[in-house]
Amino acid sequence: MQCCIIWTCTPHSVHFRAFIAALRFGKEISYSVAERHCDGHLWVVDARCKHWEHLQRLYAKANPKPRVVILGVPDIALDMEHSVLTTPIKAHSVLKTFEDISSGKSQQLSRLSWQEKEFRLKAWPNIAKYGTENRVGITITCSKLLRRYHNYQTVQKWGLTPPLLDYFLDDTYNTSLLEVKACSSDEYEDKPRYNEHTEDENVGLLQRFLRRFGHL
Repeated sequence: MQCCIIWTCTPHSVHFRAFIAALRFGKEISYSVAERHCDGHLWVVDARCKHWEHLQRLYAKANPKPRVVILGVPDIALDMEHSVLTTPIKAHSVLKTFEDISSGKSQQLSRLSWQEKEFRLKAWPNIAKYGTENRVGITITCSKLLRRYHNYQTVQKWGLTPPLLDYFLDDTYNTSLLEVKACSSDEYEDKPRYNEHTEDENVGLLQRFLRRFGHL
């Protein structure tokens, strides 16, 4: 039977309660919720947490390091190993994450150094999972990555910034939607570049389309 001691600094969060409720669907899962962070093997934190600085200090001092699951996409870059569960919380995602943690599989986030890669999308992802407030940046990023390879620095200029950008790249890579290769500046010099004016016009058209249909 899988056993785990969970700690959270957001015990009254709706997302945390949904996470705990989902564990009850696991037939071979045993868990308890600790009151002290030092007793927790698994830290489960709502992304809307207001105490990230304090939490990261606790994590830095912890030995051994706990596994960390963030419920939702945090709006700051975090200096600790973690996995992300998108909201709304779904039972099958919780159980899969719990299974990976219990079996000792390495966490997926931030394993690739995206700053040293070029990447392109093979297919259009489910952009709804990244939140309606990020719809424009995600849509523009997807539309351009479907055309050709781009590097990390270029993609940041389209309105999608870390940590959401890193999560988007990790997520599409782990679901086999993203092709990745090492950066090659020489290869880029040989390729015809898009007309920047045309690119700006396309972005403007896309933004007006989204406004018209109520996505902005």
